[in-house]
Amino acid sequence: MKGRIAELEAQLREMDSAVVNSTERVDLLIELAEEHVSGDDPPRLIEIVEEMLELSERLDYPRGRAYGLLFEGLTCCFIAEHERGLARVDESIARLESMGDAMGPVSYTHLTLPTKRIV
Repeated sequence: MKGRIAELEAQLREMDSAVVNSTERVDLLIELAEEHVSGDDPPRLIEIVEEMLELSERLDYPRGRAYGLLFEGLTCCFIAEHERGLARVDESIARLESMGDAMGPVSYTHLTLPTKRIV
C-alpha cells in the first residue's frame, strides 16, 4: 500500500500543467483516496478529498463529485461524524447508481460504516 501511495503521489506531483485542471487529475485523486481510505494518514485523505471535490465542481465532473462525496462521508465516519458521513455516502451512492457505477462504494462502505442495531 505504501509503495502504491508513493507512486500515485509522485504521479500527482509530476503532472504537467496541461492536465493539472483536468478529469485525469481527479481520477488520479480517486485512486489515491482509495489507497488512503484504509491507511494511517487521515489528514492527507482529507486534503485529497477537498481537492477532488473542488476540482470536480470546477470541471463539472459528476464521477469525481460522486466519489468525492463518498470519501468525504467515509472520513466523517472516521472522526465520529456519523450522521454527516452517512448522508454523504447515501448521496454518493445515489449519484453513482444514476451513472451506472453502483459497485464502486461497496468495497469501501461495507467495512467502514456503522450499522444500526435493531433491538
